[in-house]
Amino acid sequence: MESLREMANTAHFVNSAGRLFPRIVVRDDRGRMVAEFEVPPSVTHPAAAEGELRAAGWKRDGEWGSTGRGWEAPVSPL
Repeated sequence: MESLREMANTAHFVNSAGRLFPRIVVRDDRGRMVAEFEVPPSVTHPAAAEGELRAAGWKRDGEWGSTGRGWEAPVSPL
């Protein structure tokens, strides 16, 4: 089995959209969710979520890009 470090992982920053808090979902290169965590409601843009991403054990490897449902960026485990 491949480790998370060997897989291409993508973080998806999703605004609250009906939820109390925005969240970040990390998926592997097969689309499987490997992590999910809420961020404070004051975080409305992914650039402001860097601290939460690191606190959850991930680092961003590229720029955030916008999608129809939020933003995404390549990430890897710390």
